[in-house]
Amino acid sequence: MKPTVYADNRETASGLPEMLKKECIVIIKTLDIADYVLSEDVAVERKTAEDFVNSLVDGRLFDQIDRLKQAYSKPLLVIEGNPGYLGRLHENAIRGALSHIMLTSGVPVYFSRNLSDTSKTLALIARREQLELNKPVKAKQGKKAVTLKDYQRMVIESLPGIGPKLAVELLERFGNVQEVLNADVKQLMTVPGLGKKKAEEIRRVLNEQYRA
Repeated sequence: MKPTVYADNRETASGLPEMLKKECIVIIKTLDIADYVLSEDVAVERKTAEDFVNSLVDGRLFDQIDRLKQAYSKPLLVIEGNPGYLGRLHENAIRGALSHIMLTSGVPVYFSRNLSDTSKTLALIARREQLELNKPVKAKQGKKAVTLKDYQRMVIESLPGIGPKLAVELLERFGNVQEVLNADVKQLMTVPGLGKKKAEEIRRVLNEQYRA
C-alpha cells in the first residue's frame, strides 16, 4: 500500500512529483500553503539553495514559514544544497535566517543532498504518518490576505443601505473612497440602484454632528 502525497502544481517542473510516484500516490493540486502535504499534520516547504537565498532577499521566506507553521502542527523546510556556497549573501545572514526559522519559529530544516534524497525523505515521512500512525492526508487553507480593494469596499459598505454590489459601483463611478464620501445627493443618485432617499440618508450620516 502506498501513501498519498499532495504536490503543488508549481512543483511539477522540478521533477520531484514524478520521482515520488515510485513510492507514493501523488496528487497534483493548487496548494494554498506548502509545496507538499504528507499528512494532516506534516507539510513541507521545499527550496533549492538558490530558491532559499532568493526568497530571503525578496522577503517571501519568513511569511511562507509563518503561514506553514500556523496551518500545520509539524511543518518542515527542506533545502536542497548549501545556500552558503552561492555567494549572493554573506554566510552570517544565511545562518541568522536559519537560526530564526529553527529556534524562533520552531520549524525544523532538513538539508537534502539532491532531488533523489528529497524524494526518499518525503516518501519515508508520508509512509510513517499515514501507514504507521494512521493519519489522513489533508491540505489546509490559509487566511486570505485582505487587499486594499477589500478595505476600500468595506469602508463604503459601512454606509447605510450599501451592500457589496453598490459599494463596487460607487467606487467605480467616483474612483476612490474620498470621492464617494465627498459626493452630494445628486451625484450619488447617478449610480444605478441608489435612489434619492438612500442618497440623502448617506449624506445625513456623513454630515450630521456626532452627539455622545
